Amino acid sequence: MDKQTNCIKAIPYHEILAMQEINERLDSWQKMLEILEIFFSEENPPVNKKKIIRDYHACGRLFKAFQKDYSVLLQNDKDLIKSMVTGKKNNH
Repeated sequence: MDKQTNCIKAIPYHEILAMQEINERLDSWQKMLEILEIFFSEENPPVNKKKIIRDYHACGRLFKAFQKDYSVLLQNDKDLIKSMVTGKKNNH
C-alpha cells in the first residue's frame, strides 16, 4: 500500500488578522463609492454650475484618495497571500 502524503500549511494567526484588516479597510470604502456612483449616474443634474463644479471637485478628491488607498491595500493583500503560499513570515 502506498502511504498517503498530506501537505498542510499552517497559516499564522497574525497573517489571518492582517488579511481581515485589509478586507475591513476595503469594505470601509463602500459608502463613499455609493456616493460617487449616485453623483456620476445622475442623468439630469441641477443646473447650478457652482454646485456641480464643487461636487465634481469633491468627488474627484474622494476618488483619488480611494485609488491611492486601494492600490496600497491591493499590494499588501498580494504580498500577504504570497507569504501565505510560500510559508514565509511577513512583517505586517
